[in-house]
Amino acid sequence: AVVGEEWAAQGHATPRDTDWIAVKKVIDRTYTPIIKAEGYDAYSDLVMQIDISMHGAAHTGLASTAFVTELVKSLRPLKPLALVLKELVKQHGLNDPYRGGISSYALVLMLTYFLFHCNRPQPGGSGLHSHGGGGGGGG
Repeated sequence: AVVGEEWAAQGHATPRDTDWIAVKKVIDRTYTPIIKAEGYDAYSDLVMQIDISMHGAAHTGLASTAFVTELVKSLRPLKPLALVLKELVKQHGLNDPYRGGISSYALVLMLTYFLFHCNRPQPGGSGLHSHGGGGGGGG
């Protein structure tokens, strides 16, 4: 597949300029340095945003991945909820934590807290699972 002129006009590298990846930014003033890149699959015209972290003493990526894998196994609604929220965050341009957005890991942790908190019985029958009267407005 050939990348169109519009793609190149937006400043993106074409497969003729690079093989399959273009480094967009190096963020080296963080606890764990990151290389932000775009990967391009010439067979499907798929463009992927890639963040590459530098392995070091402060790197927790592998442990975090194992933790999220276990969470997804144990909380059935977590994966679909996370995917929907990630897409919404992306559509609103809030998916880059280095520019004030939220990371996927933070979304998963927030959803995990919500799912655990949501399933816990509330004292006095109040809370998300309360089926008692109320509804406001009567009087």
